[in-house]
Amino acid sequence: MGSYATHRSNFADALRVIRESDPRTGLPELVARIDTKRDQPVWFIAFWYGSPACAAGYAHFDRRPEQYLPGRPVDPNDRLEAGGCTVHPTVEAGDGWWWVE
Repeated sequence: MGSYATHRSNFADALRVIRESDPRTGLPELVARIDTKRDQPVWFIAFWYGSPACAAGYAHFDRRPEQYLPGRPVDPNDRLEAGGCTVHPTVEAGDGWWWVE
């Protein structure tokens, strides 16, 4: 998780910008919302896009993401989707950020 440790202040800045963004004008270009719950946003910054469509990167959770961890049943109405496929948090980076793939 060297990327997170090295760029921790950038992740904090990105989260501040995300939270201060006006939903009518959109989010910063590299950020996507990947959750399905309106009251619990999960913000995603992609580091990799694959083929067929899928992605991996860092996601910020305001709460612990137990329901999305690998090995848990995937609820089709409540899942994390990045780049066209279901992703799961796999490594906790810190400060609410997780590596997801």
